[in-house]
Amino acid sequence: MNPIEIRYGGDSNLRKYLTYIHNRHDNYKTSTNKIAIELAIGGQTVGQLQKRIKRCRSKYVFKIAKQITIMIGTNDILKNYSFSIMKNGMTRMLTQLKKSNVLVKLITIPPIISGTKIHKNRILYFNRFLRKLKYHNIILIDLHKSLRDDPRNYLERDGIHLNHKGLRKLQEIMT
Repeated sequence: MNPIEIRYGGDSNLRKYLTYIHNRHDNYKTSTNKIAIELAIGGQTVGQLQKRIKRCRSKYVFKIAKQITIMIGTNDILKNYSFSIMKNGMTRMLTQLKKSNVLVKLITIPPIISGTKIHKNRILYFNRFLRKLKYHNIILIDLHKSLRDDPRNYLERDGIHLNHKGLRKLQEIMT
């Protein structure tokens, strides 16, 4: 059996993007009963994605493509993970991908309106870290910057997930 080529990794916002913008309905359930398309999995954290990408280097059902789009971090923020845990997981993941000569389209964490002021500040802080990364294989897509002036216009009622207008905005800045 040929391994499935992975071109996307992230959380539910990226999975929604693949479903509604790219009309992808090839989802499956993970071992923890989460809905996924490739490695875009609802509830996933930076550390979980990093471990899944690491497994793709061995004999595994998935294989990383030469280009991958990553959108991850919102769940870490909402679960109150420390900046250092997020930074270390992201650094390990990006180093793995760099060693494998994979081009990475890295999307910043979108703003949220339902979180606390601490959550919102941590998103700003983590996005600042992402913007400062100096890997030759990374293309940064600054979704946060595109949505920050009027986030309510781009988010579902839960204040976390992108609505259809937010998904369209992501599509617009990715092309």
